[in-house]
Amino acid sequence: MEYFKDLSKDGKFERLTQVMNMIDVPDDFNYLYAYYKDQDQNELFLYDMREMLLCEWRWVNLPAEVKFLLL
Repeated sequence: MEYFKDLSKDGKFERLTQVMNMIDVPDDFNYLYAYYKDQDQNELFLYDMREMLLCEWRWVNLPAEVKFLLL
């Protein structure tokens, strides 16, 4: 499996969608996700959403399969 940074923009979005379906994400994540999807598809938003999950959940509390997707 490819690292997050090596995926295409669409691949990164799909990966974050998978994560979103696996765990409860913060409201800020949902807001950025909707904004990215409907308004501005700037790839930096994808990295911001990834960082939100890593900071919000703390790396040690994330399920192993989610960690794998965010690497």
